[in-house]
Amino acid sequence: MMSISSHNFKNICRQTTTRDFLMYYTKERDHVKEELAKAPGLIFLISNN
Repeated sequence: MMSISSHNFKNICRQTTTRDFLMYYTKERDHVKEELAKAPGLIFLISNN
């Protein structure tokens, strides 16, 4: 359907999507760890269900 509406559309396989999301998650996780390590004092993270 997308290839009909847009000639520039390229199908992306499931493995590529999974790999890209995991790479993005890892990069963002490392960024958050670095920011938390630079923060002065204590940080409390609380999660309520």
